[in-house]
Amino acid sequence: VNGDVLTWDEHHACARAWGGNLTSVHSAAEGEYLARLISHDTGGGVLFLGGRRRSRSLDFDDSGRAWEWSDGTAWRYTNWTAGEPDS
Repeated sequence: VNGDVLTWDEHHACARAWGGNLTSVHSAAEGEYLARLISHDTGGGVLFLGGRRRSRSLDFDDSGRAWEWSDGTAWRYTNWTAGEPDS
């Protein structure tokens, strides 16, 4: 967990410099684990996940084709909060 206030790109660069990647989420169990981690380690702060839109021209959907994980793994799981994604 990096507590610095940075952009997604800056956090991604830090993770790569440390030999890792931003987190990718592939199941409900992983999502629940991350929710507990965020609550415990950051006091409910911000966690940057490794997901990003491939292109602004692709529609928002749950198919995964508009999204990618920064670590290169396949986008197969979503659990969007109501009204998300919004950017």
